[in-house]
Amino acid sequence: MERRPDPDDRRAVKLFPTRKGQALHRQIQAFRQEKARRLLAGLTPQEQETLLSLLEKALQRAEGHTERR
Repeated sequence: MERRPDPDDRRAVKLFPTRKGQALHRQIQAFRQEKARRLLAGLTPQEQETLLSLLEKALQRAEGHTERR
């Protein structure tokens, strides 16, 4: 991480990823996208939609967000 003073608040310091950190982030994103592609590859489009919808619902619950019906 690279630290830089906040131009708007002299008390604060902002953190920015280094080039190496940015490259690592891109590698991680590519890895995760490939894993997601493989996970969904054996499912029909309807099954994929159902799975993703249920995962989204579960994540919202886990984060404390609930839908009111």
